[in-house]
Amino acid sequence: MGKINKFLYIIVFLFILAAGVTAGSIVFYAFDNKKPSPFPVLIEELSLEKRKAFLEDLMTREGIDSVWRFFKSHQIPAVGYDSYTSGELLYKHYGLKGVEMCDPAFIKGCSSGVIKALMVKFGLDAIKQLPNRCFNKEGHITYCAHGIGHGLADVTDFDVPKALAYCDLIVDEYRLRPECWGGVVQESAIFAAVKVFNKKDGNLWRPCDELSVKYRGVCAFVLADLVWFGRDKLDISKIIEKCVSVDDEMLRKGCLLGSGYRIAKLSIGSSSYIQNQCNLFPKNIWHYCIMSAAGALPVLSYKNWPDNAKKLCELLPKEYSEECQQSASYKSLWYLPAGRL
Repeated sequence: MGKINKFLYIIVFLFILAAGVTAGSIVFYAFDNKKPSPFPVLIEELSLEKRKAFLEDLMTREGIDSVWRFFKSHQIPAVGYDSYTSGELLYKHYGLKGVEMCDPAFIKGCSSGVIKALMVKFGLDAIKQLPNRCFNKEGHITYCAHGIGHGLADVTDFDVPKALAYCDLIVDEYRLRPECWGGVVQESAIFAAVKVFNKKDGNLWRPCDELSVKYRGVCAFVLADLVWFGRDKLDISKIIEKCVSVDDEMLRKGCLLGSGYRIAKLSIGSSSYIQNQCNLFPKNIWHYCIMSAAGALPVLSYKNWPDNAKKLCELLPKEYSEECQQSASYKSLWYLPAGRL
């Protein structure tokens, strides 16, 4: 009888161990050539390095279309680390032709990633290679400008003022320069936050308050979104406090708009979630949150974004509602910072 009980204990132990390993493989992922790549439940919970490794493994095994299917089934935003990484991986395997392989739903982030990878490889000389494969395609010029910004941050070793100045030299059309500025600051916030967004002397607004006035709004937008929300995990009420307490108008509005964008990103396209979160803003600045979120939905390409953006814009007084609708139709994350800040 004792031998039978020991045998049962061993069987139960092995079953529990196997169940634990299986669960761990599902939540994260395993590189096993004998099995298809299991998808992580929440890819954003992985480190950046593991996210990139997962996507490259998936693309290598099953082709780029499997990456797009994964993005769509897991409601990955059309812009963000993962869509940019898909573009970088396409460039690694296919060169600049990788732009043509970007799924239309993720063209914004994917094409920016391709251009960034080109810039990292060739530096400023990369600009000469862009016209035939980027600037001649309708809509791609905007994403190219943004990808150039991401690349310039790397090329200049995250010297933000220098990279922003290059944006002004390279991007001829002033309307598109904020796309490039945004790429510079985003790349710096993701990969060099400790160096660039340091809190030396207790100054939480560095480097944004040290930049030329025209850049401050875009910088504060990214500061609120990627640094305070993303890195520091601050509560929305704390970030609103910081936004409204600063005297500089460009910093204040950029901060509010960046907060609205982060709320849109967290909403997975839910207009009711956005409305509830924006209600936390003081009434006199509530419209910045709604306008930024509505303008972000088409950029993020969440399901039913036209209807949800329209619902949000209709909540606003007429003087803001029309501009809100215009920003949503423009499909550019940086329209509001450029136009209203």
